[in-house]
Amino acid sequence: MTLLLPLVNMLSRNTARNLFSYSKWKHVRCMQRCSFSESRQLCGVFEPDDLSSGTEIPEYESIHIRMKGYDFVILETFAKYVHKMGKAMEFETDSFAVPSTSCNVNTYKPNTSSVQNTYSLKLYERVVELQDVPSTKLPAFVDLLRMHTPEGIQVTVKEPTEEDDEYRYIPDREKETLEAQLEELGGPSKPKKK
Repeated sequence: MTLLLPLVNMLSRNTARNLFSYSKWKHVRCMQRCSFSESRQLCGVFEPDDLSSGTEIPEYESIHIRMKGYDFVILETFAKYVHKMGKAMEFETDSFAVPSTSCNVNTYKPNTSSVQNTYSLKLYERVVELQDVPSTKLPAFVDLLRMHTPEGIQVTVKEPTEEDDEYRYIPDREKETLEAQLEELGGPSKPKKK
């Protein structure tokens, strides 16, 4: 910089202004950019025609996430969370409730066989069904579930079976007895052909 100052002082102001102005050198910068982009286009990457677009990732057709718990509010909130996270990871999600099961729990007096208290507990269950799940995203989703599962909730992740589909519905005992009576009488009557 110290060498340039005497030189600039010797030159007239207009000459110095022209020598160091941006407009004087901008065409050189433009040429550098253009030549770089042209060389990139000319020397592009060679791709053969027979290459496929990528590897095909295997998918699970359907996955059931079954959640069980004795506290209805916590279970319902967690089921909503799982449903929302499935949508966020771009899975097709569907959720449904399974009928609750109840059981009686007895507590006994110490050192006797007489019942002290009887409790009736209901086990609630929710199922979130994920469809067309890529096998690369499922481990991340299961880890997310494992980290955020609240206390008292049991989570099972598996592929659905026919038993799971039947387990979903409440059996109609009255309808079953009427069908049994109809079979005893000879089955349903068939309409006469004309």
